[in-house]
Amino acid sequence: SRFAPLLIAGSQVTLLTRRALGGAMAGRVGTVYLDLMPLEAGAELARKWARRRGLELPLELAFTISRLTRGHPYYIWCLFNSRMPDWDVSTEEGVKRVLAFEVEDPQGHINEFWRDHFQRNMAAVNEVNAKKMVLFLLQHQGEEVPVDEIISALRLPISKEEANRKLRQMVWADLIQEVGGSLYTGLRDPMLARVLLVEYSWELEQMRRSAAAHRVEAEIEAEVVAAQWELIAHLRAELRHWVGRVAEAFIERVMKRCFEGQSVDGGYFHRAASVTLPRFARVHTAYASPEGAVRLYQIDLYGEPQSPAAPHWAVEVKNWARPVGRPEVEHFLQAAEHLRQERGLTRLARWFYARSGFTAPAEELLKREGLLYSTEDDLLRLLHDLRLLDRWEDKEDENDAPD
Repeated sequence: SRFAPLLIAGSQVTLLTRRALGGAMAGRVGTVYLDLMPLEAGAELARKWARRRGLELPLELAFTISRLTRGHPYYIWCLFNSRMPDWDVSTEEGVKRVLAFEVEDPQGHINEFWRDHFQRNMAAVNEVNAKKMVLFLLQHQGEEVPVDEIISALRLPISKEEANRKLRQMVWADLIQEVGGSLYTGLRDPMLARVLLVEYSWELEQMRRSAAAHRVEAEIEAEVVAAQWELIAHLRAELRHWVGRVAEAFIERVMKRCFEGQSVDGGYFHRAASVTLPRFARVHTAYASPEGAVRLYQIDLYGEPQSPAAPHWAVEVKNWARPVGRPEVEHFLQAAEHLRQERGLTRLARWFYARSGFTAPAEELLKREGLLYSTEDDLLRLLHDLRLLDRWEDKEDENDAPD
């Protein structure tokens, strides 16, 4: 260790034995595993370090330190050698503040060690799915999670054998724990868990948000299939139609349940100014039949606001795996204009939702014509920031009956 030749513990031992006792030395050296220090031994170590810092630590506080660090000698060392500017371990609250600094601040020894160790092992495995699996287990501390559930929840394109191989590499690196029989039970060290919760808070939130969105999507898809049971025999041939319909149903319920007259950041719709989300009296599919037209123009969703002062909304929904091109935007512009003229609307907000985004020419046209437009990421950020996914199931809406 860079701190002292004999101050090695936990994962540092793993790194040492991997280099020194591998290869030809494997099998020639026995191994004895040491548990963390008992409570009283950790308290005594804390009192010794306190004396080196010129402090006389009360016995009760020493036992508190041993309990908070789980008797881990390195964590006790970090506590008394912290770089925290207003370092103070004379009270229990002071000890907790210093440990919080060590875990959460990039200058903390504990944060630095686990962050470097985690990133080094991720680089060694060279597999993005391994990181996803570790962060998934971080959210299930104390639970016994089978590898099949991990693969299914994360929608990983790997086999059970490959997932087990990656996870066991993480077990060997002292990151996670394996119960046995392809069962895993979270991270091995609670300090590591706290460091990852801080360092990867955005990615963890993205995972939770994506999981919530998938649950809502499954709910809407089930509603659509149930409502159209007589067409199930033909569903395979009409798969592309129903994939689009699921997205339309989802956006329809978002407009009905979640638009409550609030103003939101225009960035969700690629606007510089804020955007007001009106409360709608009715949201439904609409058709425009301009004079002399050979066919009807369809508007996926047409929102009629409760307030006469609010604009009507015309919405186009494309649940495509590829970006939407300029021709589709032009078609929507024509349909929206015909709808506006036919119904005599003075104000019509036009919103184009495309799950996979837009091509550069399409986005240029959207900006020039002043349309609101969003991708799947934009919509998920909007739902998350307004905490709408959290109350989705509890939201009652009298307008959910079919129009």
